[in-house]
Amino acid sequence: MVNRAALDRHRGRRPSRDRQGAGRSFPFLNERGAVNLAAPFATVRGAASDPPRAVYDRFVAVDLPTLVAGYGPLPGAAAVKDETGTWGTVGACRTVTFTDGATATERVLSADPPTADGESSAAGRFVYRVTDYTNALRWFAHGSDGDWRFEPDGRGGTRIVWAYTFRPRGLPSAIVLWPVVRGPVRGYMKSVMRCFIADP
Repeated sequence: MVNRAALDRHRGRRPSRDRQGAGRSFPFLNERGAVNLAAPFATVRGAASDPPRAVYDRFVAVDLPTLVAGYGPLPGAAAVKDETGTWGTVGACRTVTFTDGATATERVLSADPPTADGESSAAGRFVYRVTDYTNALRWFAHGSDGDWRFEPDGRGGTRIVWAYTFRPRGLPSAIVLWPVVRGPVRGYMKSVMRCFIADP
């Protein structure tokens, strides 16, 4: 198949408008209009006035049903049960029940708290994996990974970055998931971030 965008560039032409905008209009396509093979993901950012270690500790100890209230068609967290290990340590596991009755399993993959010496502190990171969905996601994804980073902002506060990546069951599943991730899932993540920042 001829890559017309590449051919246009070789001839000194700008790619046509529809090809330039393909990735924006259809997130499962890249800027060349080809299928985006990357796992569907979304990233949101926030800021807190407290130092990274304090923000990290508050995140690890947060009450999940209070934090995850749901957004649009996405349910909130109703309860946490069957906890194995201490949440916030690698290998800890728990089952989350959602407000629609579905459940999923969360497991801590990485837990690296920031150092606590203010502006010179190293960034902290907390990574968890979600599997065993009992809702419709089980047909499209093996699971998903949440990655929270807590970085010093140079003024005693914290920059927060949360990335969420689905592990699709195949290319058709990725194509289905991309618009969902860039729409409702990203909106849900923004809602969670706002709630976390507003509840020191």
